[in-house]
Amino acid sequence: ERAKELGVPVVINPDAHSVRGLTDIAYGVMAARRGWLGPDDVLNTLGGEAMAARLRGDEG
Repeated sequence: ERAKELGVPVVINPDAHSVRGLTDIAYGVMAARRGWLGPDDVLNTLGGEAMAARLRGDEG
């Protein structure tokens, strides 16, 4: 919740060491939801242009 308030860029990844581990991303999504983060708050849910704009700070 605090990260969202401060505008901290957040990404979610499964830290997978095998293809089967890719499903572990669900744990990261659950943690993000508990922190009141939605898709617009998570960098790797954005398209390339939107992500670049967010990182530049001109997301409008």
